[in-house]
Amino acid sequence: MFYLSIYTRNWGWNIYLGRYKSIVQLGLFEDGKLHEGDVQIFKKYDDNYFPYYIGWMKNGKYSDYGELYENGVLVYSGFWQKGYKHGIGKEYNNNTLVYDGGFSNNKREGLGKEYFNNALVYDGEW
Repeated sequence: MFYLSIYTRNWGWNIYLGRYKSIVQLGLFEDGKLHEGDVQIFKKYDDNYFPYYIGWMKNGKYSDYGELYENGVLVYSGFWQKGYKHGIGKEYNNNTLVYDGGFSNNKREGLGKEYFNNALVYDGEW
């Protein structure tokens, strides 16, 4: 395990390299925790590290733009608000686009397109 923190006032870097998870953070810290900033989280699967979340965080929750991965495979890229999918985003299943459109509080909302086997199956209001 390796841990390194470098701060200038409340702004700085935080790097944690652990056995099952690694985190790299850059941003504004309060009480030793990331308050707002860029974060990259990697988790270990089968002796390899894969991305888990890469993007912006605010108050410890996904915020603004970010990408979420499962087992190293992209499952969502888009906008977040208070830890929820919110705004424009794309959902993927097995590296295949399944939805491209609006979200509100983790649910599809507004205009969007749904795909199945790379073919458009729905284009409209959710």
